[in-house]
Amino acid sequence: MSTSSPITQVIPSLTFKNNIEKSAVIYTASVQVAEFSLFSVAAQAKTNITISVFQQHKRAGGSPTSTDLVYEQVVSANTPFYKRFTIKGNFAQIQITNNDAVNDGRVVLTTCGLSIPNFEAQTFLNSTIDINANCALSRNANDFNLDLVRGIHQDFKKINILGITDKHQAETVGLDAMSYFPAAAETLYVVSTSTDDGIGGVGARDVIMEYVDGNGVEQTYTIILQGTIALDLGITGVAVNSIKVSNAGGQAANQGTISIYTNNVASQLLGRLLPSQNVSRFARYRVPTLKHLVVNDINISGFSVGTNLEVIERAAGIDYIIGTFQINTANQQLTYRLDTKVNGGSTLYVRQNPITSSGATSLINININGMLCPAVNNF
Repeated sequence: MSTSSPITQVIPSLTFKNNIEKSAVIYTASVQVAEFSLFSVAAQAKTNITISVFQQHKRAGGSPTSTDLVYEQVVSANTPFYKRFTIKGNFAQIQITNNDAVNDGRVVLTTCGLSIPNFEAQTFLNSTIDINANCALSRNANDFNLDLVRGIHQDFKKINILGITDKHQAETVGLDAMSYFPAAAETLYVVSTSTDDGIGGVGARDVIMEYVDGNGVEQTYTIILQGTIALDLGITGVAVNSIKVSNAGGQAANQGTISIYTNNVASQLLGRLLPSQNVSRFARYRVPTLKHLVVNDINISGFSVGTNLEVIERAAGIDYIIGTFQINTANQQLTYRLDTKVNGGSTLYVRQNPITSSGATSLINININGMLCPAVNNF
């Protein structure tokens, strides 16, 4: 292994601090980078942005013979971004897109060229591996799944889609109603059925909501509850993935049913937290844009007088059933391999369809195990 230190040099024409208008796009100049082993890009913005990195093959003083997109990533507001790139063309160019259609933002971009002796890297971890690519034998001392649960893999996340219901009815399991799927982002509202859930109440006072915005990006938002008063959150979204109590009074749990819906129409339900749950347990998950949800298996336990559970992928307004399971009066417990991939922008959910008349006794517990990954690179 070489002990030589890398030589780092800021590339001025690929570096700037600038305001960017809503929905605007900024391009840097096309700059020669062939003298470096690789170059690094660091950025941060006040709004959600998309960073696109291009490399070009270009003759001196001439037009590019080809321009290739080598990387693209959505970066949330106020989130630092950093990545290194190998030299695949003798020129490089960077594009910044403001994904916020309402607010202007400020962007800080710093690009450095690095000269590292004996550096060799042919691909990204998230790129398709060429069967003829060079490789090195290594031995892993850690467990990937354990590290995934610990949250130490950037851009990878363990996903457990939980659904618990004691209702024998047509519903999205755990939602106590059928799901609503807006075609575009709509204004979000929240309300509780109990006056104890609110400022100074003995129940839930604040909840943290994970939702997907109109750009398909998963966001986190803290809601200060106001009991039975329907509250306009002042934000828009297309889905709610989870609700969790973050602050509570003396009862240490939400006392009522907390519902999140759109356009102040209660039937347009996106998420629900049932009394005393503290963590939502509805079997529905919207995959963020530029992500894939790799689904491993589904675990089902419980009993019913007779019902079907349908695991459904909803894409572009169409439901695709990827598994159907029948639950009966015997206390069942099963694990079934699904081994499927759900693309960004699609929703995975579980629907209950009773075989017998509604109103009978049921208790069903569902856990879908998956991993949220960046979409596979095309470069």
